[in-house]
Amino acid sequence: MSQRVAVGLALLGLALSGALEACKHSPHDGTLGMCPQPAPAFRLTLWAQPALPLGASLRVGFGGAQTESYELGGREGHNETACCAAFVDASGAPERIACGGTRPDTAASSDAGRTPARVIVCDLWTDGAAEIVVRAKGFPTLKESLVAQRAAEMEGCHTLVTVDVQRALSHTDAGD
Repeated sequence: MSQRVAVGLALLGLALSGALEACKHSPHDGTLGMCPQPAPAFRLTLWAQPALPLGASLRVGFGGAQTESYELGGREGHNETACCAAFVDASGAPERIACGGTRPDTAASSDAGRTPARVIVCDLWTDGAAEIVVRAKGFPTLKESLVAQRAAEMEGCHTLVTVDVQRALSHTDAGD
């Protein structure tokens, strides 16, 4: 082995051991050198009294020109970004809402079919800002820009902190 190759390998070994040592002291999430677990940019909770009407819809714009939608009582979607489900109350929502067509609002549960949904809960995996538009018969249209929050940066990690957004639809200022 030539002296140049030996020196190169020695320097590479030092660099790798330094990187490994830095990872061991990572302050993130209590794990060694790992990025925090991915999280949705937003947990959106929408509600109305006495209940949300069938056909209430949410459109989420993100990433420039991308959109995904959810409609209460609508056909199953295959959303990968706007993961939504309806519940009688927010306490029935799981820690994470499943994406890809799983629809607890149409599944057989003790309350489904007897009590109308009052709450739509969505995990929005937008990886940044989002524009939301909510429409429901008898309520004014809700349009809002949501701003994402980045977690403390770690080299190579670009993780978001989930922003909790709660909005009530109200008849009081109906106009749309």
